Amino acid sequence: MKSVFYKQFCAGETHNEVKSTIRQFKDMGFQGTIMTYAKETVFDHRTREQQGLGITKDAEQDVSGGTFCPHIEAWRKGTVETVELLGKSDYLAVKLTGAGPTVTGAFAAKELPPSQMLEALDEISLKCKERGVRILVDAESQHFQWGILRLTLELMKKYNRDGYAMIYNTYQAYLKSTPDTLAKHLAVADEDGFTLGLKLALQSLVKQKHQRYHLHPLFGSSPELEYIALWGNLGSAILQSLLTAPEGTVPFSRYIACVQSNCSEKRLAKAFSHHQDKVTVAVGDNVEAVNEAGVIILALDPSVIGNVLKQPGISAASANKLVISVAAGWTRSQIETTLYSDVGIEGHACVIRTLPNIAALVSQSLTAIEIEPGREIPKGYLQLTDAIFSRVGRTVHVPPNLMNATTAVAGSTPAMFSVIVDAMIDAAVAVGVPRNLAHTMIFQAMQGTATMLQSGISPAQLKDQGTSPEGCTIGGLMIMEEAGVRGHVGRALREAVTIARLMDGTRHVNDTRE
Repeated sequence: MKSVFYKQFCAGETHNEVKSTIRQFKDMGFQGTIMTYAKETVFDHRTREQQGLGITKDAEQDVSGGTFCPHIEAWRKGTVETVELLGKSDYLAVKLTGAGPTVTGAFAAKELPPSQMLEALDEISLKCKERGVRILVDAESQHFQWGILRLTLELMKKYNRDGYAMIYNTYQAYLKSTPDTLAKHLAVADEDGFTLGLKLALQSLVKQKHQRYHLHPLFGSSPELEYIALWGNLGSAILQSLLTAPEGTVPFSRYIACVQSNCSEKRLAKAFSHHQDKVTVAVGDNVEAVNEAGVIILALDPSVIGNVLKQPGISAASANKLVISVAAGWTRSQIETTLYSDVGIEGHACVIRTLPNIAALVSQSLTAIEIEPGREIPKGYLQLTDAIFSRVGRTVHVPPNLMNATTAVAGSTPAMFSVIVDAMIDAAVAVGVPRNLAHTMIFQAMQGTATMLQSGISPAQLKDQGTSPEGCTIGGLMIMEEAGVRGHVGRALREAVTIARLMDGTRHVNDTRE
């Protein structure tokens, strides 16, 4: 690996090796060596955690009472040593998140980093200026990027003067927000009298009729994806999650919430008052909303979906667009038949059936996405559906024959868990535990149990590890067994699945009804 992959990208492991590599390139006639102190922090949008080097939160207090961050100091030292290897016409590529958690925390809040980091950047910038070295500030995780952009603008104001650009920011040209961001930064540079250093990060070029749009890295180039229309109560939870999505994870910049009453309009307008520039609440304007949007999410009660889909103009407005249904009991074919009962409509929508559960309200849903064997779904649409529902929990891909079972297994079980928890709370109160304390104990025990099970331990292993001979736990479990709790819980779930299957007339050998 060292002789091939490592050597291709790394200049060396010691100062002497790096100097030797740079000398070889210059002897060959190349100019403008780019070097970086390759330490960074990556934000995992799925787990909401930071990963990488230097992400612990250790800090030491200096004698003056201020906070001294060893991560910032280590980053400063490593970057200064990198600068000392460079000369005139060379470039220093900077990864700012390598300075650790106090810096990334400021970036995530779109704020400037602490004074220790600002002083380090001034030192590095002055050393680069003395050596004739330019600085390229790398683009990093979108969770931190707005803070990085703000900081880099401040540095440009100080060092990009007299028509000379020493510091360059990286603009990701494939993001749809980049043209607006770049226009704002150019206006700031013009107003404050400094030169904007600009480095574009490019991906594939957009061809044919969409040339004026930049590609989104996940979801393609269609400008229609700017808007998404949502219906129903669950639509509000999805909307809230999308509004807080990190830059670049979903392609939407405008949202239309469709409601059926003035009361609902007022409620949503109040709930999303901080996002008035992005959210429009539409009362009764279903056709207009679908015309505007590139993606439509049907999060209505199943009993009213038929009336909505049959509204004049809806089928034509949804042509060639992505329609995502979260309605239990409505199959894809039923939605398409209802939507396109009128012949002659060209360009049918791509309908994808999904089943979230109530835990979407707290971004802990399990959403089943129906994947039919042999059916070709445009790759971008499937990625987009996963991205939307990953914002409210986890997603799984399920074949059509399991969707009815999933309605109960993923959708009904939160209510069943709640009954069991409620019984345990009442029992705790009966033996003397205050109700609020019983809530805390049992809720945490349930959350801890779920975490252990998701880590890979089986239910049987967990039960065995929690019991001891003649202990209180095994005593309680024996009462549950004698009362047939296991069988009754299982039958309750099978009954829920049976009712779900009755919605479309299917049967199964283990249904609870004839």
